[in-house]
Amino acid sequence: MAELAAMSDESSGKKGRRKDLKGKPSKSTSLAKAKSLAPPVAQPKKPLPKAKQPKVNLVAKTLPLESSPQLALLTNALKSPSSVELKQAAMHFKDLLAFRARQPSSISSLDFFAGVQSCYYFLEQTLASQLKTKGHNLVYLHNSLENKPHESAIVKELSLANFWTSYLYEELNQMQSLRWQPPALLKDLKRLIDDGDTSGYLDRLTTLIERSIDYATEILKPENSVKDVPLFPFHLGLSFDLDGYDKLSEKFSISSSYPSEKLKALTQQAILSLNLSKNSLERFKDKEISHLEFPHLIRQALFWHHHMAESYLKATLYERSGIHERDHDLKTLALKAGYQGKALKVFDDFTLLYQAQRYPHETEPVSLACRLVHQAEILRDHPEMDQGFQMSSKEKVLNSQEVASETLKLCKALAMTL
Repeated sequence: MAELAAMSDESSGKKGRRKDLKGKPSKSTSLAKAKSLAPPVAQPKKPLPKAKQPKVNLVAKTLPLESSPQLALLTNALKSPSSVELKQAAMHFKDLLAFRARQPSSISSLDFFAGVQSCYYFLEQTLASQLKTKGHNLVYLHNSLENKPHESAIVKELSLANFWTSYLYEELNQMQSLRWQPPALLKDLKRLIDDGDTSGYLDRLTTLIERSIDYATEILKPENSVKDVPLFPFHLGLSFDLDGYDKLSEKFSISSSYPSEKLKALTQQAILSLNLSKNSLERFKDKEISHLEFPHLIRQALFWHHHMAESYLKATLYERSGIHERDHDLKTLALKAGYQGKALKVFDDFTLLYQAQRYPHETEPVSLACRLVHQAEILRDHPEMDQGFQMSSKEKVLNSQEVASETLKLCKALAMTL
C-alpha cells in the first residue's frame, strides 16, 4: 500500500508539473500538440529506375578535310553556332558538306538547283549573323559590310538565285517582257533543263561551292580547324511507285499549250517542279544515306512539291482571271481556286513550308511539313536518335525511316489532290 501511495504521489507530482504557475500548458505540451496537428512529412521517394536506352552502335565513315583548309576552318567555326542566323548558316553549310561527302561523278538538275540554293542561303545567313540582322537579301547584306571580302563577285553571281531556282520560267518571262538580258547563271539553269545535258555542271557547282566557302571564311575569320567530319549511315530503302505522277504530268502539259506567255511560263514551272519532285523522292529508295545529307533530301522533296502545287494553282487562277497571284501560301491559293473540305487539309499541312525550308530556326513548326523539316534536323544534329535513343523532351523524335515515310505520304497526298 505504501508503495502504491508513493507511486500515486509521484504521479500526481508529474501531473502537477504539466502546468506552470499561471495555469498555462508547458512548452513540452505545446510542442507535442503542434506535432500532432502538423501535416505528415512526405518521405523521400526512391528514384524510379531509368528506362534503358538502346545501345547505340554508330558506324561512322569520315569526310577528310586536309585537302581543303578553308572547309576545315569553317566546319569548326560552325560546330556551335551562337545565333539563330548562324544556326541557319550552319544548316545550309552542312548541305554543302553533304554534297562534298557524296562525291558524285555527275549531277542531276536537282543537284545543281539545290546546290545553288544552299550557296545563296549559306552566304546570306552568314552575313546576317555578322551584321546582327534578320535580312533576307544577299546583295543588300553584302553592301552593308564595311570591309568586303576579296571573293565579292560570288555575290553578284548568286544574286537572286533563290528566286531563279524556285521560279525559273516566271523570272525568264518577266525579264523578256521587260527586255532585260538574263544573267549568266539564269541562262545556265534554263539550258540545263532544256538540254538535259549535265556535263560540265558538276565542275560549275563545285566552283560555286568553293568560292562561297572562301567568301564565308573571310567573313567569319575562324582560327582553329578540324581534320575530318564523321558520316553516320541512315538506312532508308523505301519501296513505292509514282504512277499517279504521270497523269499529273499529262494534265500540266495540256495547260502549257495555251497561247498566253505568262500562262505558259506558269505551267512550264509546274512541269519542272513536278519532275524535280519525282527526282527528289527517288532518293528515298537508296538503302543508305549519310546523316549529313538526310535533312536536305527531306527539305527538297517538300520544297519541290510545294512549288509544283503553287505553280499549278497560280496557272489555274491566271487562266480564270488573268491575274498573276504573288502569294506563296498554298491554302490561300487553293481557297481562291475553289478547293474545299479534306483537300484544304492537305494544303494546310504545308503552311509556312516556304519559310521553314530556308529559315527553320525563325519559323514555328505549325504544320506537318514544318515539323518534318524540324525532325530531320534533329536527326542530323543527334544521329544516335536514329537508333531509338530519346532525349528528355516532350517531343518524340522519329527515326529516319519514319520521317522519310511521313514525308513521302504527305508529298503524294498533295500531288494527288491537284
